[in-house]
Amino acid sequence: YSKRGTINDDGTVTWATPVLVYSSGTANISTRGTNVAKLANGVLLASGWFYDTNLATSTGFGFVCRSTDNGLTWSAPITTGGCTGYVNIQGRAIQLANGRVLLPIFGQDSPSGLLASRVQYSDDNGLTWATLSTILTGNNAIETSLCLLTNGHIIATQRNQGQNQIGAQLSTDSGVTWSSYA
Repeated sequence: YSKRGTINDDGTVTWATPVLVYSSGTANISTRGTNVAKLANGVLLASGWFYDTNLATSTGFGFVCRSTDNGLTWSAPITTGGCTGYVNIQGRAIQLANGRVLLPIFGQDSPSGLLASRVQYSDDNGLTWATLSTILTGNNAIETSLCLLTNGHIIATQRNQGQNQIGAQLSTDSGVTWSSYA
């Protein structure tokens, strides 16, 4: 499985020839959920997750690929970490005023099996990643997204699997702590 992207740089509806962002090189590794964010310094971050379809249990890993040439070429996948079981990335990265990049992830912790919604951070434009905070554990919260507000606060949203709800939390301290799930 592979992910490809195209570039439109002339403001029209035409698109360039697709460019390969990532390829696992094997048929059983599936890639999902790719989003692209542009950082203040022009670096593009394509985020997503991949998993081995041959395994009986969900085993997936979050990753980002970086481009420093407006998407013409991409780095090898950089693992984001975040959960001890599988990791899934559905939302795009955001960049704070201080340059820190935040990436929403969700996944399953082993051996508890509990779902967790977390924020990974990078202080080097996506080269390395670590966990900043846990937004929510349990409650079947999946498909986390972040939105940076003009006042610097951050809203996180998650879909509550099985209950047909979307909940939101607020962070007023750059993603370190979060309000209760509502």
